[in-house]
Amino acid sequence: MQKYFVHIISFLILLPACLIAQQVRVTGFVTDSLSHEKLIGAYITESGTINGTIADNNGYFSIVIKPTSSLKFSFLGYKSFQTDNKFKNDTL
Repeated sequence: MQKYFVHIISFLILLPACLIAQQVRVTGFVTDSLSHEKLIGAYITESGTINGTIADNNGYFSIVIKPTSSLKFSFLGYKSFQTDNKFKNDTL
């Protein structure tokens, strides 16, 4: 009985580490493609979820998502843009 208890405790300790390892942090800047001005307050969301963030006063954002997710960028007065790539350790 004690052997099973040790296995269960080990599983519960290691489970959060496995779940965290299945996510990646994506960081970057949101800018206008023509003028290269920073888009302060642009909204960045993980597609299909409510997970999102807002670009700061330098256009910088940081978000933790699943590696298989794509990002959607929205800003008032601009057409929304959605990435089609899957994130590893690359840049957009």
